[in-house]
Amino acid sequence: MRTDGRAAAAAAAVAVAIACRGGDGQRAAARGDDAAPAASVPQALERRCGRGDWEACRNLGVMYMEGVGVAADPSRARELFARACDADYAKACNNLGQLVAHGVGVAVDEPRGARLFAKACDAGEPLACWNLARMALQGRGVPRDVQRARALFDKVCAAGVPFGCRSLGELVASGEAGPRDDARAAQLFARACDGGDPVACRYLGEMYAVGRGVARGHAPAAVWFGKGCERGDGPACRQAGLLAGAGLGGPRDEDRAKALLARACDLDDALGCRQLAEVLAAAGGDAAEVARLRARACALGDRGACPPADAGP
Repeated sequence: MRTDGRAAAAAAAVAVAIACRGGDGQRAAARGDDAAPAASVPQALERRCGRGDWEACRNLGVMYMEGVGVAADPSRARELFARACDADYAKACNNLGQLVAHGVGVAVDEPRGARLFAKACDAGEPLACWNLARMALQGRGVPRDVQRARALFDKVCAAGVPFGCRSLGELVASGEAGPRDDARAAQLFARACDGGDPVACRYLGEMYAVGRGVARGHAPAAVWFGKGCERGDGPACRQAGLLAGAGLGGPRDEDRAKALLARACDLDDALGCRQLAEVLAAAGGDAAEVARLRARACALGDRGACPPADAGP
């Protein structure tokens, strides 16, 4: 189980995407649920924003950020988020914090981004609490404070945000913010997985595979890897495929193993591509397909799959 690197980057990407889209309200506006033509949605939001509807301002800002129904314009998005945030609309403060902390449409200013996240978090916006926790954990914009990060992740998890529970589980499992508690981490990963977080499903599968915090068992590991795979986590598909191919946690099923490794590869898991290539090569499979899979694995960052001349030192 890794709690940094690609997993952390994935978690951050999820948070940015959710924070920017802002849930069903914006999607409904983008769909034109008021039966208005799509082209009129920005104008309708503009009018509502002008009347002090801060969610309309924020939704319009998201549209300008993503170029949905309007030409992409991060500076205009920032203005709209700032207008709503100045009126103490917490969700907009979180959006504005994202832009400021990452330098989108404005110069990077991590301390200001952290202040905006803190303002939104204090007002009850859980995604802002998660963003602030990440900054506290990394020492970006605020002094590094692992205990503060843990308290914030706890708050996010209690608010029902699945990846907040996963982040808390990572800290609990690492022992960085207090005594390591694998059993508690497993509970948190289960809660996050049940809430729809695919990476948490994989983490719990890994814990079952080695018997960390739970009774060791390949059958439950396969179940949790399967859940992660169904929800779009490539490494979970790979892990499920390896178990199926080895006959661990159930009958050996080479066809299922290949299908799971193929899904992992389709989900941009470099090792899934390489391992599928190895399985096909060992079975005397099509050489062109094996080469294609190895090339894809190499392009996705698996240097071990690259031709020797390209592998580097």
